[in-house]
Amino acid sequence: MKAKNQLAEATKESQQEINNYIAKQIRLIRKRANNGAGYSMKQVANMVGISPTQYEKYETQKTPLRGGAIHAIAEVLGVSAGDLYPANDKTKNLLFLIGQQMRRIEEDTNISIIHAKSAKKTAQDVEKLLLRA
Repeated sequence: MKAKNQLAEATKESQQEINNYIAKQIRLIRKRANNGAGYSMKQVANMVGISPTQYEKYETQKTPLRGGAIHAIAEVLGVSAGDLYPANDKTKNLLFLIGQQMRRIEEDTNISIIHAKSAKKTAQDVEKLLLRA
């Protein structure tokens, strides 16, 4: 049981490190986007379709980023979600495929994944896949 708890704690710490890295990457890219002029947090939030408060929580690491939000923010900033991760090629390829699938779902259903009721499940599935990569 002790080993299982240690593994769970290590996984939690690893996820937190990844979230911190992603949040920092988003901030850096946001400030350099728009041909170097940058975007404000409010501008990105509006383009993504979330509240400025929620976006600020993502970027300041007060709320963990999830799959749908990561893909939506990356798209608005003109990068792939894989560019936000401290990832190896296998993970970047996986994120690319997930992003393609999410866009197909959005096109087929005419709804945004980030606002769908299944977004939480999608995010959990993405996190599980990332932990395996």
